[in-house]
Amino acid sequence: MLEEPTRGVDIGTKREIYQLTRDMAATGTAIVWWSTENAELLEVFAYVASSLLASFSGLLTISYILNAEPTAGSSLMLQAIAAVVIGGASLLGGTGTAVGAVLGALMITVIQNGVNLIGINSFWQGSVTGLAILIAVLIDRFSKSRRGAV
Repeated sequence: MLEEPTRGVDIGTKREIYQLTRDMAATGTAIVWWSTENAELLEVFAYVASSLLASFSGLLTISYILNAEPTAGSSLMLQAIAAVVIGGASLLGGTGTAVGAVLGALMITVIQNGVNLIGINSFWQGSVTGLAILIAVLIDRFSKSRRGAV
């Protein structure tokens, strides 16, 4: 495991380190490289992983409904925002966890199933989700103002 292999070295030495890691990779040696200088690489990796997962979910959707519709998921953005806000993420940023987002998604699912079971018209279901977001944001704002961190 190489941690910060190029910190504090000149450009020529960096080239040698990069060549050494390429040679090691060519021989089949597993290399784990973590460096703060690779922030751009990490960002690119996040975008690539996101696009691969989105492509996979598109393929799953096509296999499920046997139809490809480019605007099929446009109505899911409100549900995604509601899930993370109800899960504890602030719209101003800086707080929230992945577990909270999953719990928020479960809560949105429960709300939507409850709305269906009650028999509310599907036209108003988005309004109920928006109301849940509004309540979660108000709770977040009031709890922050009580703590003094506005």
